[in-house]
Amino acid sequence: ALAVNYTRRWAPDLVTLAEQVRAGDWGRVLSATGWYTKGVVHNGGHMVDLLGMFVGPMDLVAAGSPVFDHWDHDQTVSALLTATDGASIHLVAGDARAFTQFELVLTCEKGEIAMRDGGFGIETRRVEGSGTFAGYRNLGERAASAGRYEEAMSLAIANIADHLDNADPGANPLASTGRNALAAQRLCEAIRLAALAKQKDET
Repeated sequence: ALAVNYTRRWAPDLVTLAEQVRAGDWGRVLSATGWYTKGVVHNGGHMVDLLGMFVGPMDLVAAGSPVFDHWDHDQTVSALLTATDGASIHLVAGDARAFTQFELVLTCEKGEIAMRDGGFGIETRRVEGSGTFAGYRNLGERAASAGRYEEAMSLAIANIADHLDNADPGANPLASTGRNALAAQRLCEAIRLAALAKQKDET
């Protein structure tokens, strides 16, 4: 058994929202934007894996120039990605020398989902008819709630213990394994190498 510490796969509110999105409760995902700092492999890996929870496998379209905001060997990189169903995804590089950031906004046919402050805040908005312009639809009032990210680690420990103690481990699978972690790692390495190649071409 191999569990990988992509912690938000144990955050109960994010897990529920991802299940709703995959079930179609929010309609098709039209686009997603994730902001992060401190390295495309380091914190970027957490963002790519979190995106994978919502939209599934992704491919690299283009990478931006590297920002060395924390690690000499792991730059922070903006990138354009695409999901299997064609949804456009923008990975946005911040700069940890100014401030750290880890936030995600999903734009769906039926509304918008936003994870703020690394998972300590959740905001949702549902699509509704415009009260001003006939035939128009827009996003309604924002519903904000405290995120449940603080619960993730204790739930991870419980998940691992139950998985190991269960006579049939398949009955209680690990929420984050080498499989999803390897998919994130491969994509992050592709982004990192593409950014370095871009930097080399520009010099």
